[in-house]
Amino acid sequence: HFKNLDGLDRKNIVAYTGKNASTDGRCFIVDGVLMDYLEGAPTYDIPEGVTTIGIQAFKGCHTLTSVTLPSSVSLIEEEAFMGCVKLTTISLPENLTHIKTHAFSNCFKLSEIIIGSNIAEIGTEALVGCISLTSIRCNANTPPAIDDLGITENTTIYIPHELVKLYNKSSNWAKYKKQIKSVK
Repeated sequence: HFKNLDGLDRKNIVAYTGKNASTDGRCFIVDGVLMDYLEGAPTYDIPEGVTTIGIQAFKGCHTLTSVTLPSSVSLIEEEAFMGCVKLTTISLPENLTHIKTHAFSNCFKLSEIIIGSNIAEIGTEALVGCISLTSIRCNANTPPAIDDLGITENTTIYIPHELVKLYNKSSNWAKYKKQIKSVK
């Protein structure tokens, strides 16, 4: 995990510089993988060209309230946004195909998440501890592979009207049948 690499003390890093730094110095990016984010402003637009949000890249960013991912992102790794306790809004791109285990766990203020039509997998307990989450909209034409989303019974899952039966028949989604609602 990058944050613990060679005993790196992140408290003393003001900005990243060099070929792997984002233009604003907030992100350390290697081959399209955003490995680390230095906490700063409450809102952040991840730079275009990033394809993966790395393991624990934003973990524990306590001031972050809103994040926009570029269209180039297809993968959110394990625990990427874990513990972003003030995160209320995240804009996920249509190209996103995988959300890994605990990606958004303990994002206490996240109230809604919209997932695009290309999602193929949502990892175990990706949304566990998101106690304010009341709405998930999943636009995938094929029910994504899931195990346990980690959501409460108070979370409604909105599925395009023409796909509700398909989701309700999917063994992966069976336990959420009472929470699935049709949306046009």
